[in-house]
This record gives sequence, C-alpha cells and structure tokens, in this order.
Amino acid sequence: MIFSLVQTCRGLGINPREYLEDTFGKLMGYNAQKLQELLPDQWQQDRQKTAELRTSAHS
Repeated sequence: MIFSLVQTCRGLGINPREYLEDTFGKLMGYNAQKLQELLPDQWQQDRQKTAELRTSAHS
C-alpha cells in the first residue's frame, strides 16, 4: 500500500516524503468517513487551494 501511495505521488509530481509525513500525522484523529481527503490527488488539491488563499491574502 505504501508503495502505491509513493508511486501515485510521483505520478502527480508530489514529494512522497512530504505527503506521507503530513498524512500519517493526521491519520490518528481523522474521521474515517473523510479518509478519501487524504488520498494524494485530494491532498494536492487542498494544498493548492491553501497556497492560493495565502497568496490572495497577502496581495
């Protein structure tokens, strides 16, 4: 399973280490119904939205 996540990250241009460190840190207290939010593609979209909000807030 880890290998699959790493390969998916690489395919999406995500740093696998950054992704795994962030998501593993969230797993313990995460709602099981929302685990799909931690999949690499969803994680990447969330990170991009957060970065865009930060950029627009500083403009």
